Amino acid sequence: MKKIGLIMLVLAFITSACGDGTSKKDDTKEVKKEKRISKSTQEGMMQLLDECNIKVHNALEFSEVTKKSDGYRITFIANEVDEEKAEELALWFDGEVEKLLSKGWKKSVIA
Repeated sequence: MKKIGLIMLVLAFITSACGDGTSKKDDTKEVKKEKRISKSTQEGMMQLLDECNIKVHNALEFSEVTKKSDGYRITFIANEVDEEKAEELALWFDGEVEKLLSKGWKKSVIA
């Protein structure tokens, strides 16, 4: 089977909805800063996705994190994608988008 690359842009600007990785203790009125999440690394971006309850489809493999002027972008690749797998990925992606929209996220087109 011919190897087909399918690049899916899962989320960009994820930090606008998830925060910046800091935590506040209101009950003791102390501000405790956790180690900041590095949005420029795979580990940091995967942690942000996890904190936002975004599950990456098991057919997708991490490709890269890039910094744009307005945020960070994480890219995943799916190899050997046939029509059935492409449809499965499209349904998964649409489901994730709908889940985020229902939580108050705003949809925008990213060029």
